[in-house]
Amino acid sequence: MLPLPVAARGGSISALRPFLNVRTTNDFVLAVAWLLAALRNCGPYPVLVLSGEQGSAKSTAAAMLRALVDPNTAPLRALPRDERNLSIASVALTAFAPFASRFAALKAKWPCQGR
Repeated sequence: MLPLPVAARGGSISALRPFLNVRTTNDFVLAVAWLLAALRNCGPYPVLVLSGEQGSAKSTAAAMLRALVDPNTAPLRALPRDERNLSIASVALTAFAPFASRFAALKAKWPCQGR
């Protein structure tokens, strides 16, 4: 696990707004409130719920907000291990486009079906 970054003086939380796909100032205030509540030293902790259409940067916003409060390096989603998991995740296959070369290597390890 990585250490949390050290805060620098002179910054502003408003610098985060362009990176979050929020409609209103109230939505941004809710995101900042979640960040502050997530940094509390004891629970209960808030649950972040992001809603929107496909492609509205929900996963990106979640990853960015999480990176600010959680130094964990684990991704939001792991690469599929086998053909079954790949077919289940096929709806989100575009998210794995940068890893296309690894898919070829994984597929080579899968047993041939129907032969």
